[in-house]
Amino acid sequence: MSKEKLALTAGILSKLWDGSFFFRPRATQTGDGYVPPTATTMNLMFQPILIPATYGSEFLVGQGLLARMLPAWPESKMGERFYRDADARDHATVQAFQDETAAAIRETLSDPTNRTLGLSEGARTVCIKFHDQVEGILGPGKWASEISGFAAKAPEHACRIAALMTLFETPDADAIEPDTMLNACEIVEYHLLQYKHLCAAAKNDTIVSDAQKLLDWLVENAGPGSGFATDKILQTGPLATRNAKKLEQALGVLIEYDWVSKLPEGTVIEGKKRRKAYRLNPKVHAASRDKSGPERAVEPPADLCAAARAG
Repeated sequence: MSKEKLALTAGILSKLWDGSFFFRPRATQTGDGYVPPTATTMNLMFQPILIPATYGSEFLVGQGLLARMLPAWPESKMGERFYRDADARDHATVQAFQDETAAAIRETLSDPTNRTLGLSEGARTVCIKFHDQVEGILGPGKWASEISGFAAKAPEHACRIAALMTLFETPDADAIEPDTMLNACEIVEYHLLQYKHLCAAAKNDTIVSDAQKLLDWLVENAGPGSGFATDKILQTGPLATRNAKKLEQALGVLIEYDWVSKLPEGTVIEGKKRRKAYRLNPKVHAASRDKSGPERAVEPPADLCAAARAG
């Protein structure tokens, strides 16, 4: 999109998220385009290659559209998707969810009466504690300072999720209960970390991406704490690092993050003295499994829901 079209589209979507009406004058047809205040849900899926164009866009981040979305970049299951027979209980669970959702939509359409779903006193206490915990990590230099737009909306996201969970379980409810509010806060805490992961990944350049691929390869092909030389990587390693210059750059990143350390010149690896030898950090063997590699090197914030649970 052009910047003008991008601004227009983002503005419209933000209005719908806020529950505002949408109006657009039309010169080429009878009547104007008008959408009354309407509950709107949108689900977007796209490939990681588009992350820099979205979460790396200062315009989109600053405009506020991304702060209104709950992002997730789940761990890939490739390599773990082994065949298993379908379980009738799984089908029944999915069908029950679809039936409940369809019934909720039908009931809403047949009775569009506005209703207010409030917070019980306990849920309000949980929400306030969560709000204050998030506010505490928003200041300059704090964990959420660079994602303040999304983090500032965290309590509102939690309230929206809690409302959906409440009405799904109890359609005639008139208040959100504390346990539901706490569950919603924990979901939003997950999305806070995901949002920061995506912003960090959007800023990463090719060298960091190559380093991540190399780390994943080392995790699978070298034992914890084992030494390795570069010749095997150049021959059978990731395609991106089968080049001496790119391999050296990627190793530099891994050394910086302490995933890899240099060994003394002359160290024997696989029966040969090596001019360049390295060692995989023994604590990093699960790095790509728990998303702690250089491409996802984002430390989680303190447990934001601890105070709410204690209450």
